Amino acid sequence: MAKKPKIDDQLADARKNVEMLKVQMNDDIDVANEMSYSDEELQRLLRRLPVVMFQASQKVVLKFIDFKDAKRNVKKEMAIAMMQANAMKDSEGLTAEADRKAYAQNSTGVEQAEIAEIQAEAEYRMAEFHFQAYDNLYMAVKKMADMRMAENAAQARANR
Repeated sequence: MAKKPKIDDQLADARKNVEMLKVQMNDDIDVANEMSYSDEELQRLLRRLPVVMFQASQKVVLKFIDFKDAKRNVKKEMAIAMMQANAMKDSEGLTAEADRKAYAQNSTGVEQAEIAEIQAEAEYRMAEFHFQAYDNLYMAVKKMADMRMAENAAQARANR
């Protein structure tokens, strides 16, 4: 029973990491004042956002690698636990395949690996969402800049 609180704590940490990513996204670019951007600020955003998006895409790839590695580790831990369960086949009365499988799935190593996989997948998905948010922001800023250019051109024609 001592394992359960530790696993719950790890899952709580994963949830907290997701919340921290949300806060980070809000801090990265303040979109509340987008209507007050000058033409020069819009141009700077258009130049900066691709770099930020590239960095976010790198993070997606790194988190994907971590996720795949965590999945591989679950399989490895399960194989180790199954070998241990098979070794106890006669001595511990684990004669049925289902009993050995249940024993292996309940082992600490497998549980820890599964928790790590959950955390890695959550971080990978959040990195994807983070990138998508930047992509959406870039498209919005680009459209805003296009509208401003059209407005400025119309104003210039009207002033002639």
